[in-house]
This record gives sequence, C-alpha cells and structure tokens, in this order.
Amino acid sequence: VLFMTKTNSNHIIESETVNVYAINSDTLLFLYKAKTLIELTDLKFVLDHHSALTKEKLYKIVVEFPQFTSLTAEAREYAVAYQLPAIAEAIVIKTLAQRITARFYYMFNAQKHPVKVFTDREKAIEWLKAY
Repeated sequence: VLFMTKTNSNHIIESETVNVYAINSDTLLFLYKAKTLIELTDLKFVLDHHSALTKEKLYKIVVEFPQFTSLTAEAREYAVAYQLPAIAEAIVIKTLAQRITARFYYMFNAQKHPVKVFTDREKAIEWLKAY
C-alpha cells in the first residue's frame, strides 16, 4: 500500500515496512520500520519506487535498518543480485546481527558505487557529502 503525505515536504513515500524521505536534492533516505521482517515483495516495492522517484538520475542513498528489522532469505538473495543505481550508498544498522549480514552481503556483492556501513545516520550522511 502506497501513501503520499503532504504534511512533511521531505516525506515522499510510506508503505507498511518503509518510509522514504528526500534529505536534500541529491540524497534519499529509505528508513525501514522497527520490528519488521522485510519480505521480497517489500524489497521490490522499494526498488520499483526508487526507479520511479529517481527517473534515471543518480542519487546518494541512505538505507537505515532499525533494531529488530531483518530480511527474509528470499529478500536477501534478491538484494544480492540487484545493482542499486546510486552515486554512493550508506547502510545504517543498529545490531551485531545486522552488521554481520551487511558485511557478508557486501563481501560477495560488489556494487558499482561506493558503499559503507554505519551505526549512526548523521555519520552516514556526512560520509555521503564527499560524493
């Protein structure tokens, strides 16, 4: 289910599992909801809307996974195969399990753009400013 909001000009999309925000003119934040199991349909929703939002323009991307948020095996496999078009990508995680999963994912899935994992959103956004 897709909801558009007019209350916050930075808030672009909301679904059952994720909110998408425009941090600035060249940076998008995909903020997953806490205590969520992200399934393949959820991931495809985000990737489809990423394509519609960006209209082939490359953006800097922040993807944040709060505590107790994880992906199903099917969603992880799809994410490994998918190349997200971006200038650079910052992944923000909160738990050791998420860190292990993220490191494993990027060890076997070389992206065409710089990717770095953080535990703090502000540090992630600061890193993206270099691109």
